[in-house]
Amino acid sequence: VPGGLRVGDRLGGPTDRAPQFAPPTLQTLVRARHPEQAAPLRSALLALADQDPLLHARPAASGATALLLYGEVQMEVLAATLAEDFGIEAEFTPGRVRFLERPAGTGEAAEEMPWLDRTRYFATIGLRVEPGPRGSGGAFGYETELGALPRAFHQAVEETVHATLMTGLTGAAVTDYRVTLVRSGFSSPLSTAADFRGLTPLVLRRALARAGTVLHEPYQAFEAEVPADTLA
Repeated sequence: VPGGLRVGDRLGGPTDRAPQFAPPTLQTLVRARHPEQAAPLRSALLALADQDPLLHARPAASGATALLLYGEVQMEVLAATLAEDFGIEAEFTPGRVRFLERPAGTGEAAEEMPWLDRTRYFATIGLRVEPGPRGSGGAFGYETELGALPRAFHQAVEETVHATLMTGLTGAAVTDYRVTLVRSGFSSPLSTAADFRGLTPLVLRRALARAGTVLHEPYQAFEAEVPADTLA
C-alpha cells in the first residue's frame, strides 16, 4: 500500500456502525520542562498520535502543543510514556472542559479582487457557511468550476478554511459545518497562493458571523443493563 497503513485507516467502504468512542471532552496544553526538548516533544506527540487514534494533538500558541484527552489518567499515562520512551519531561496545564461551536444558520460573504488597490490581496473569494450533519466534523465544497482556479489556490482556500475554524466566534473550535466556495477569481500575473491564504480567514469570519454559532457543552449519556429483580 503506497505510504503504508496507520492506526485508524479503513479498508473498503464505510459502514453504518456508530463510533465506538465519543469525542474527547478535555483539553490541555503540554510543554517541555526543558526548552531544548521543545522540538523533540512535538515530534514525540505527533508520533504517538499517529499510533493512537484516541490521542489528538495539534500545534498551539507560544510553542505549546494542544491535546484533547479523555481524562486525567490518560494525561498521567502520556507523561510517563514521554519520560520513559522518549526521555522528555513534559508539563501539562490543568485539563479544562472542551466546548464546541456549531453554525446556527447560513451566512455568506465575498471579497472582490482589488484591480485598482494594490494594497489588498489579489484574490476573489466568496464563501457560504452552513450547518452540517451532526457528528460530521467539517466539510468543504465548491459551487465554482474546479478549473476556475489553479489547484494550488483551491488547496490554499480549503486548508485555510479548516485551520481558521479551529477557533470560532467565542474562541471554541467549530464543528459540524459545511463551507462552500461560491465565488472565485485571480489575476494570472499577480495572484499567489499567499493571497488566498490571507484573504480566506477575513471572508470566512464574516460569513460565520452572519451565520451565527451556538456554543455547546459536552455531556455524558449512559445506558445500564441490570437484572430486573435487583431493582427496588
